[in-house]
Amino acid sequence: MKRILFDVNVVLDVLLDRGCAGKHRDPARQHLVVPGQGALGPGRALQQTLGQQGEVVATCFCGDNYFAEHLEEATEELLGQMANFKPQLLIAGPAFESGRYGVACGAIGQAAQERLSIPAVAGMDAENAGTGVYRKKVYIVDSGSSVVRMAPVLQRMTALGLKLVQGMPLGRPEEEGYFPRGIKRNAFATKPPAERAVDMLLAKIRGEPFESEIATPQFHHIKPAAAVRDWAYTERGLERVISLIDPRNVRSIRVADKLGAEPEQLVQMATYGPAIVWLHPRR
Repeated sequence: MKRILFDVNVVLDVLLDRGCAGKHRDPARQHLVVPGQGALGPGRALQQTLGQQGEVVATCFCGDNYFAEHLEEATEELLGQMANFKPQLLIAGPAFESGRYGVACGAIGQAAQERLSIPAVAGMDAENAGTGVYRKKVYIVDSGSSVVRMAPVLQRMTALGLKLVQGMPLGRPEEEGYFPRGIKRNAFATKPPAERAVDMLLAKIRGEPFESEIATPQFHHIKPAAAVRDWAYTERGLERVISLIDPRNVRSIRVADKLGAEPEQLVQMATYGPAIVWLHPRR
């Protein structure tokens, strides 16, 4: 098979999950492990997907809990390894529905792009907290929630990543399989706007499928845990009811906001890391 671009031959696969390659971490140093060069663990599946189009030059592993609790230190270590191997592309994940894993993938992907100018592609589920935080900063392929989709997800991530390396124009999110980033690009159409609008309106009236040219926001209907808050105030007689929420936990932040809670301050938990204190009002 002809290589798409002969110098696209290095890919760094950062798999931020514990025990991915069957390697044992040093108990006294529960953090980054660099098993060695080449494809290891799930990196082998990535290499198989790449074929002759590229080479996995290294596979790095980092515990998701360690990354969440030592964000700056873990990021520096991983960036240091990437600088040593000099990859042209970073593949992070796929994390599927694992929240901390997804946040780690997004964070290291953003850092690689901004500090090393290495394009990055991550993979995670739409409900993953990392998707909500990093979808506008890193290309994130929709992996779904189940690992049974590992092979097709890696194929989409690889295809997208190689396009980024080669500087090829990308198709629309639904065509390439990544989450929309809120970027609008001009495109040629065969009909003027008025005709397209009428066509969509008529299709809607007839109950036929149609596709809007403007992505409408999707609002999730969440039933807030108001009863728990009210019980704590009325039955337990508590003076204050708060929630300690990880700044990256987008969904919990949305729930707190729907409950009418207000963020008070950012605190550093001894064993958990940074958390926002949300104060819940009396009702």
